Parts: sequence; C-alpha cells; structure tokens
Amino acid sequence: MLSKSVYVRNFLGIILFCVLSLFSSCKNKEKIVIHTTEEEIDGLKYSIQIPEYTEYPELSEIVKKAVQKDFDSYKVYAVKEWEAAPIDPFTYRTVAEDLSNKKYVNVFIRKYIYCGKNLEDEYYLTFCWDKKRKKRLSIYEATDMSELELSEYCRSSIKKQLEPIVGKDKAYVFDGIDSYLKEDYKLYSNFVLTDDTVTIYFGNGSVTTKGLGAQTVVIKRNGL
Repeated sequence: MLSKSVYVRNFLGIILFCVLSLFSSCKNKEKIVIHTTEEEIDGLKYSIQIPEYTEYPELSEIVKKAVQKDFDSYKVYAVKEWEAAPIDPFTYRTVAEDLSNKKYVNVFIRKYIYCGKNLEDEYYLTFCWDKKRKKRLSIYEATDMSELELSEYCRSSIKKQLEPIVGKDKAYVFDGIDSYLKEDYKLYSNFVLTDDTVTIYFGNGSVTTKGLGAQTVVIKRNGL
C-alpha cells in the first residue's frame, strides 16, 4: 500500500504538470484588452471588437484606425442602401482573436457583414507585427515574393483546392479566380505568420462565387 507521502507527492506532481502545461500553451499569448462598441441606428446594427495590445501601442493604433476606417466606409454604404429600400437592417460585427507566437504578433479579426435575408458573410482583417524588428509586415516581406509570384501561387493553390468540387463550372470559376487575383492585390493583405508558414485568408466571395465559401492558401516560408 502506498504511503500518504507518496500520494501527496503524486498529487503535487500532477498539479505541477497541469500548471506547466497551461503555461506552455499560454506563454506566447499577448496581453490584450478588448474594446467593444455596440449600437443600433436606423438601418444598421453593429458590434465592434478592437483589441488593444498593451505591450505594442503602435500596433494597437494601427489596428484601431484600420477597423474604424473599414467600419466608417461600410456604415456610409449600409445607411444609404437601407434608406433606399428599408427592409432588413444591415449588420457589421467584428470578433477579435490573438494568434500570436514567439516571433510574431498575429491580430486576427473576423468581420461579419449583412448579405441579405438576415444572413452574413465572413471576411477578415489581419495584422502581423514582427516583434524583433518592431514593425508591421506586408505580405511581400512575409513571403519574399513579388506581386506576380504571389498571384500565380495563390491562383494555382485555390484552383487545385476547388477543382474536385466545381465540376462543369470549372472554366467559369477559374476565369473568375484569375480575374480577381490579377486585378486586386489588396486581397493578399490578410494573413498570419509562423516560423514556417504564411496562411493567407480570402473572405467569402472575394476570389470566387460565394457558394464556394472562404478560401485559404498556405505558403511554406523556407526558413525566411
């Protein structure tokens, strides 16, 4: 029969293991304050989460201004459209997540906006901050690719993902992907970064028909 002291040691060992596991999973998470604004006005109901990173005030200001600018633009559109046809109120929501790691602060904001019949589409706003260089990275710095190289890679990757499901609409869908990703390089701006990969997020309907949903492209970083 085990002695009481052995039971105590085993119990303390389990507690220590749990604490270390929790610390390991949280050590790369950043100190954040989430600021939420909610309101309903004529034609528009909104709920906006903006994360404030206490150790990175410059990044926080970038995020705040970008989200506010995006909302202000949508607000003008939504109110104008609702006044012309006051049926369903428009909606705008953001949900903030922290996907940071040891080297990079990854601010990941899901944006949901009204798309008719009380439904919403999901889009993204992301911000990648290099902790060592103390700057926000562009997709071209993160991948070490040119616009042309990035366009070709993303088009090829998305087509490969969609080919098994588009069937007879393949030509139409692929033409649309080429058209979107050759013309609007802002579509590449939403990504998160790890040591080994860049994951680019394309919102629902951004690069192809809405019925095919949101798209992601993962690029190996090759030790950059």
